[in-house]
Amino acid sequence: CGIDAPEAWAINTDCTEIIAVVDTGVDYDHDDLIDNMWSNPDEGPGDFIGESDGCPGFCGIDDDNDAEFTSESNTTDGIDNDNDGLIDETGYDFLDEDVMAADYNQNDTMLVGIDGIFGTDDDDQEDILLAVNDDDENGYADDIQGWDWAYDDNNPDDDHGHGTMVSGIIGAEGNNGYGVAGICWTAQIMNLKVFYQDADYNTVADISDILLAWEYAISKGVKISNNSWGGEGFNDLVYDAILTASESDHLFICAAGNYLNN
Repeated sequence: CGIDAPEAWAINTDCTEIIAVVDTGVDYDHDDLIDNMWSNPDEGPGDFIGESDGCPGFCGIDDDNDAEFTSESNTTDGIDNDNDGLIDETGYDFLDEDVMAADYNQNDTMLVGIDGIFGTDDDDQEDILLAVNDDDENGYADDIQGWDWAYDDNNPDDDHGHGTMVSGIIGAEGNNGYGVAGICWTAQIMNLKVFYQDADYNTVADISDILLAWEYAISKGVKISNNSWGGEGFNDLVYDAILTASESDHLFICAAGNYLNN
């Protein structure tokens, strides 16, 4: 059956809401999608390699607006002069920023080690690298195009095709003389990759990654996610996550009828 798209287009062709696509990734450079992909407005590329765009959470910027961004007045007296919980730190007030206390790689080692001094051997170097690059302080460094939980990096490109197909249905650019037209001729498609191929070449996703992708979208204020996939059985964690998301007025769009099942 048809969805009466031409009749709908006569009323509206634009989508103002961000639409999170939780799938196999998206070919975000595709000519029919490139102008309709979401880009993280709070993230800048590559601070650590000299392309600084402010590096909040690392450069002494008062990200949380509590007016506590000064460094120690005396870094050799063994006293916490600025009362930030760090003794004699060398110029960076990490505690002021959310990123300071984060243990992103879950190894129980904080950004600045037990001596409270930045730049010594007990610092967590991986967390420091993340802090420099993670401008919006959400735990994902340089997540400009979204995130790839399947391979844990910031390049959620599609290595399967399904996510790109779904995104084209949602928001392939319309009236551009190329390819097809999506339901939305203009859109903001947030690219959240969770699926990968296992050793038997089955396309699978971990429940934990799906939950993280939903959490990411909701943390960015996204109200709609497309979830064109399925599986067998009931999962309490998924059920609870959907209920929790509904409290933020988040709408889940899900597949129905896959494998010719009702």
